[in-house]
Amino acid sequence: MKTLLTAILCFAVSSELVFGMYGYNNDWMDFLTDSSHLRARTDQLGFVLGNGIVKGTLGFKADTGSFGSIMSYVNNGKSSLDATVSLGLAYTSDIISAGLGYNYTYIDSQLDVHTPVLMINAMNNNLRICIPFQIAYSKDNSHYSGFSTDTEIRYYTGLDSINAVRLYINYGKNNYNSNSASSFGLELRFYFLPTTINSVWVNPFIKVLYYSSLDAEGKDIINESTDTLVNIKSYNRISYTSHNANEIYQSNPYIVRITPALSLYADSEFATLYFEPSIGYKIIYDGRRSNNLKHTLTWGAYSEVRIHPVKDLEWYFEMGINSSDNSIPVNFRSATGINWYLPQV
Repeated sequence: MKTLLTAILCFAVSSELVFGMYGYNNDWMDFLTDSSHLRARTDQLGFVLGNGIVKGTLGFKADTGSFGSIMSYVNNGKSSLDATVSLGLAYTSDIISAGLGYNYTYIDSQLDVHTPVLMINAMNNNLRICIPFQIAYSKDNSHYSGFSTDTEIRYYTGLDSINAVRLYINYGKNNYNSNSASSFGLELRFYFLPTTINSVWVNPFIKVLYYSSLDAEGKDIINESTDTLVNIKSYNRISYTSHNANEIYQSNPYIVRITPALSLYADSEFATLYFEPSIGYKIIYDGRRSNNLKHTLTWGAYSEVRIHPVKDLEWYFEMGINSSDNSIPVNFRSATGINWYLPQV
């Protein structure tokens, strides 16, 4: 085992491509239920090791997209860390499990983000809570400070009518050059009426989302998207100042979205498939005029394929595509790699 850990560390330091484990937000939700394994994908490298009672993790995750690098060199040879580094420790049992995680994210030469994470599972893992605290630290004289959280709560009911409920709570606030910006958001998901059709497990669900800025009203209009203003992260460094003080936000911007979706799952001895199509309706209010509402149709599709050539080795591939408000109205990402499931230490 010592040899394995040494090999993992050397590979993580020397590899040009970045692989990683858990991110700075609620990616940590699965840590308490993950079994011991080595994960090596195109966007991450890491491992979980445990003995059924105590487990630990260490890993990297790309901040620059699916095919990022661990380090790059910019500004006349200065190094830049392009991956979030994560480590965690947990106690697990059927009655209650608890874990602590920590992430370090390098934004640029003026800003770091430190993220302690609290995880709690109870009721035989039917109730799961993950609370990350993202704290931005300024290394220059800008007197910037930022805080945000992407808290997630899941409850598996065991009922057929509504078999699972998820609640996401997003809050962000920053202070920059004597100006402040804050936002709050809720997303609720209901999974209902699971059934099996020709060996395919089907579980419909619906997502209801409301995100809003908390303090944009009456402030100068700035060159930031509504999506950013209603979902502020600790590292955004938003300042409500502009060159035209005659233009102000009439009200706080907000976004409302309702998205029906479908979970499809099938497995065999050699492969498993998960597919999630969705289509929804979105209302965007930019805060500039009381009647300036933008109505859009949203869509998306996400899939995972896992192939098992042998019992403990798994090839993983994920792909996602969805609508976007950008000039190119499609967002696309994919990642691939292996999971090597290890015996308990």
